Amino acid sequence: METLYISTTDTAKLIRKALKTNFPDIKFSVRQSSTSCIWISFAGSHATGEAVNKLGKNFRGADFDGMTDCENSVDHEVNGQKVRYGARYVFVQVDTKNHPCDCETCKVRALQDQVA
Repeated sequence: METLYISTTDTAKLIRKALKTNFPDIKFSVRQSSTSCIWISFAGSHATGEAVNKLGKNFRGADFDGMTDCENSVDHEVNGQKVRYGARYVFVQVDTKNHPCDCETCKVRALQDQVA
């Protein structure tokens, strides 16, 4: 089976489409860096950030093995087709300041903000 290579720019377009489908009420910023990485940022809860991170991992083209200190290519299968995305990594940045949720992480951050 031949591998379909998708550029970083086209990977970003696919991520935008997936985010709009899965999270229609949230405004996302999807940017690509000069190092073939994609950054997703938005204002929302920590729990939503975890869901977005899980979605983003479906579009990464590489993975890092700390034991061998090596980067490895990641292939995906989409509709029976072997696919390799051009974005090496997909990072998620969440602004939870005005969107706290009920998870433990947000509760701790809220307490830290009160103390500071």
